[in-house]
Amino acid sequence: MIDLEFIDLLNNKDRRMLILLHELVKNGSISIDELLARISVTKKTLLKTVDELNQFDLTDSNKSIIHIDKNRIYILENLNPALLVLYKKVVHHSIPSIILTKLFHMETPSINQLAEECASSSVIIYKQIKALNRFLELYDIQIKLSPLRLSGSEEQIRFFYKHFFWYIFHGIDWPFKNVTESELTNLIQLQAPFLIPPKSNTIKESILFDIAIILSRRRNQQFISRQITYYPDSPLNKVIYSAGSFQNIDSPKTYHFLEKSYSMALLETDSPVSDEPSLMQEMLFFYQQEDSTFYRMMMTLMEIFREKLTKNDFQKIDIIPFKMKIIRLFFRIFYFKGEKNSLFPFLNEEETENSFLTHLLEFSIVRLLHSFPELDKNAQILYTRLKTLLSSNLSFTSYLPTVTILLDIDTEPLREHISHQIQSLDYNCIFLDHPSISAECDLLISNSILPSIECDEAFIFSHKKLTNYDCTLLNQRLAQITKTKIDNIQM
Repeated sequence: MIDLEFIDLLNNKDRRMLILLHELVKNGSISIDELLARISVTKKTLLKTVDELNQFDLTDSNKSIIHIDKNRIYILENLNPALLVLYKKVVHHSIPSIILTKLFHMETPSINQLAEECASSSVIIYKQIKALNRFLELYDIQIKLSPLRLSGSEEQIRFFYKHFFWYIFHGIDWPFKNVTESELTNLIQLQAPFLIPPKSNTIKESILFDIAIILSRRRNQQFISRQITYYPDSPLNKVIYSAGSFQNIDSPKTYHFLEKSYSMALLETDSPVSDEPSLMQEMLFFYQQEDSTFYRMMMTLMEIFREKLTKNDFQKIDIIPFKMKIIRLFFRIFYFKGEKNSLFPFLNEEETENSFLTHLLEFSIVRLLHSFPELDKNAQILYTRLKTLLSSNLSFTSYLPTVTILLDIDTEPLREHISHQIQSLDYNCIFLDHPSISAECDLLISNSILPSIECDEAFIFSHKKLTNYDCTLLNQRLAQITKTKIDNIQM
């Protein structure tokens, strides 16, 4: 069965608008015939969808931002932010969103009451819940009908809603009914003021959402625990304790089924709350003392990095925050059966490949599988997440073989700009000053039909600067030169 994305749960009209805008954001323009094949509607319906998009307040101006000329559709400005805003607005008022929000707050109406809330029929609500359950299989939670409720572990429910509320409500509405934003801000300001930046920004809002998930569920008696971490001065502990008394736990059996404090802390991933230094140090010490599988996996990986990276680069990642990110990664892969990125469907971008990083990852995965064969079914997810983690902490450009580039004399007015464009492609390039051509060059870049210098490899561009298309072609050329050099080294 093919996994659903959240966009697949929306009605045809909403999906059509989002896909149309996405195609325009991605391509700048697209032919009507290509779009008709993509969204499978009549030309009349497509043109109506364009009109509907132009009526949305997607920019500060009141003019139409989508333009049709003959057989092509164009956007008139950068609409990347507008795509996210439109997606949030559309999903925010959708039936699946209303159902999930009601269930989170333990508002468990009947199907008929839900239908009335959604201005829909009970038949449609049943169909929506059936489709939602297919989507929620990704998170190991389900909607049960008698009574109407969410079924699954509290950790999984909270993990899902952290993503759901952030992608759908952030910037539009505060989704937590039993803990106000001002109340939570005051609590944090009183107990752990360093968590709140002086100005409102995304980091502050992320912290508020993280803690509000916990408080809201606990006030609904869906999350009960005596403490969040064993570290009494942890900022998260201080805020939670200050929010009110915890539920009394009478029986060992009840306590046994409660969420463990360290699992709880790990679930605060990718958040300034979980990155508090004393908390990370405590967590790492705990896993080390327990000799946990995740700790041993992390140590195995760090030994590989020590072997393959320069001493300077290894020192950059041989620190507690990076080690805890590795442990959290292994934890999520096992506990949540991988990563889930289906709530916002248009985030995937084509990434440039670094040959050394690819080799390092492939080598690391093989070594890890040898010691921990249970990783096998999650090897691809592990590869992707490790690539993101390493790329965000280190540059691997210097590990690539050097590509020597000579810029022809006719590029002189553009030299600095062209060099910057080429360096952004992330290859290990050095540039020779013309006419210093005593050293061999791997690639000549010229703006002339007939270059003034002969070279085995030449790249000719015919504009006043390198266009996006030129950069795409040049990227392919540099990739091939780099690969050839790597192959020659390995021979």
